[in-house]
Amino acid sequence: FCVVEQDVVKPAEFTTYFRSVIVFGKARILTHENEKRNALNLRAAKYSHGEAGMEAEMAKGFNHLLMIEITVAQMTGKEAIELTRGRNGCS
Repeated sequence: FCVVEQDVVKPAEFTTYFRSVIVFGKARILTHENEKRNALNLRAAKYSHGEAGMEAEMAKGFNHLLMIEITVAQMTGKEAIELTRGRNGCS
């Protein structure tokens, strides 16, 4: 599984400012309703600002929801040296 958090083309510098991560592991589809509901509740709690309307919103598409759990075995990441230097206060 790969996530590119940033990829900004810098034509004047002939480069891109990128940041990405690749994950290797096992993926499985959550098939039991209680597993799906628990995972959905965790995501909703992380990304919502309160519980008002959360249950109703989740119920709208729950029967059509497919959730995948990834058990990470290895994770690697990389970023453009310019971003690393900027984060470490170097020039």
